[in-house]
Amino acid sequence: MKCFHIFLIKFLNIFGHDYQKTERKKYNKLIRSYSNLKNKKDFVKYLERNKVLRYIKKEIIILGVGKDEIKKIIKDEKNGT
Repeated sequence: MKCFHIFLIKFLNIFGHDYQKTERKKYNKLIRSYSNLKNKKDFVKYLERNKVLRYIKKEIIILGVGKDEIKKIIKDEKNGT
């Protein structure tokens, strides 16, 4: 549910009306509060599989998944491991 929340806010910030947008500072604070997510890898895999990871990569990094770890997850996903 938390992963969906992050994705939904990002979507609304890009495509929503002005009154639906969340300030960047508030958004980053929310993401940091979710840093204890247990399914970060699965979330990254899901985003990559659906070709939207590039739009939400900054948020994933704020969530606590490093750039190198993202690359490794993507590589493992492509190799089927």
